[in-house]
Amino acid sequence: MISRLSTHAPFSGANLKRPPHPVPLPLREGEGGLRPGEGMARVIGAVRKSQLMESTHGPTEDVRCPAFRLLRCGHAKAWTPNGFWFKGTDCELLFVKSFFTLGALLFALVLSSLAAEPSRAELEGRALVADLLSQIPAESFTNSGVMKKREAKGWRGEIPVRIETTITPTNWQTAYFAFTTNGVRAISLTVVHREHQPNLYRLESFARPSGQTNRFLDLSGDGTTIPFAGSDLWVGDLGMEFLRWPEQRVLKSEMRRGRACKVLESVNPAPTTNGYARVVSWIDNETDGIVRAEAYDQHNKLFKECEPKGFKKVKGRWELREMRIRNLKTGSQTVMEFDLQPE
Repeated sequence: MISRLSTHAPFSGANLKRPPHPVPLPLREGEGGLRPGEGMARVIGAVRKSQLMESTHGPTEDVRCPAFRLLRCGHAKAWTPNGFWFKGTDCELLFVKSFFTLGALLFALVLSSLAAEPSRAELEGRALVADLLSQIPAESFTNSGVMKKREAKGWRGEIPVRIETTITPTNWQTAYFAFTTNGVRAISLTVVHREHQPNLYRLESFARPSGQTNRFLDLSGDGTTIPFAGSDLWVGDLGMEFLRWPEQRVLKSEMRRGRACKVLESVNPAPTTNGYARVVSWIDNETDGIVRAEAYDQHNKLFKECEPKGFKKVKGRWELREMRIRNLKTGSQTVMEFDLQPE
């Protein structure tokens, strides 16, 4: 065995000490067993010992490594009851570093694959939102009603509103009009829904001094967190902007107000101080309408509550009778009531 090893340069006869036994001795029954974790402990101990020896005597000193009796390092095939000897520590350190580096790399790859793979809740959330966004009204229609707001001092006057939904070859859009008490148009909001693209919002104010042109505001993103006609409804609420956020997940299924619903959580990727951080909505399994929605701020405190009150099927489509929005930060509440056409 010694003469065969001497043909390899790193373990030449000049560099190899004579082991106590020229050939491996058989182990008696019960000998040589390792307790759990003992093998790795020996490896780590040998590395520390070899590092200490190298720092004390230099890399040319002989180093004994009994912890490697069950390992093969480079060309070292010489086995003895007490381990084997080789010149220097490069081989030993190379093996240990490679072992831990490979383990760390595999662990990182596993973690990255787990992190990249969406959960079942996320897959269900994406599918549900994709289905909601793909629904387009079959035809154009118009609804009318009133909007009123209750503040700390009581209810304000009613504001007449009209909602016009228009279908075009490339998109569909909804225009919200608010009027003064004498029927003069005061403000309008147009929301353009485009498949696989962000919504477009245009806010137009007709309350202007004589001689001035209309004021248009094209809004997007955080710019949609402004009230519509002084109500508790934000511009982005009317376009259901939270369904456009990338992180969507179905939390559970449960009954809400006597309806079977899926509970959808929408998470804002870049919440602002005055905006929503996440929205939890209950989606009716039959109508795909929102039975209830709760908006939370950055501190996970309930910001707004929205509860549609009653649906009616008109000309094959479900239409909303009433919607209530409560702002918990201001203590105000807005109610929209619609005049639905008979079937």
